[in-house]
Amino acid sequence: MIGGVARERVAKALEEVLARGEFQGDHSLLGDHVGNLFSGFGEGLAETSEVMVRLFPVLLVLLFAYLLFRAKREGRAVVAPGRSGSSAPGMRERVSRLVSEARSARAAGDLRRSLRLFCSALVVGLGASGDVSYREAWTNRELLRRGQPKAAARRLLEELVRELEGKEYGREEITAADLEHLEELCAVHLEGVGGRA
Repeated sequence: MIGGVARERVAKALEEVLARGEFQGDHSLLGDHVGNLFSGFGEGLAETSEVMVRLFPVLLVLLFAYLLFRAKREGRAVVAPGRSGSSAPGMRERVSRLVSEARSARAAGDLRRSLRLFCSALVVGLGASGDVSYREAWTNRELLRRGQPKAAARRLLEELVRELEGKEYGREEITAADLEHLEELCAVHLEGVGGRA
């Protein structure tokens, strides 16, 4: 007897209570409510992942298009070999201005500046005509290595690097003949790009 109630009676009442549905398995009152909150989550997650798998290639294409647009807008696009770069805004004017400034520097006696300006005009013009992929920051040696020059442009640039590199950086004397040769090269190679300013 427990507190005036027979043991069998307590055991039977306890057995009846524990036999109810809420006490079967691993259920609890809190667990049931939480389970109800997330009951459709698994199905929704499967649908979401399926949509993401289908959208991923589209998102990649959009990202690539955005990056390409931004690079072009910022002027990082280069003129590819074999294409006419004359449509590049201001290239003709820039080549003409460089040739004109080179002539003015030669007339003023600044031979090194004149040499650099004639070289710049030649390289910018070759980029504008599509004979080499041109980037402002590249040196003449980088243009040879990375600029994918056409055969004729490669020969010309190789010759110029050999002939003028020492002169451009002050190791050798610059002569009037060097500047005449460069001006002549500009006239021949940049005729359609503004080299006869």
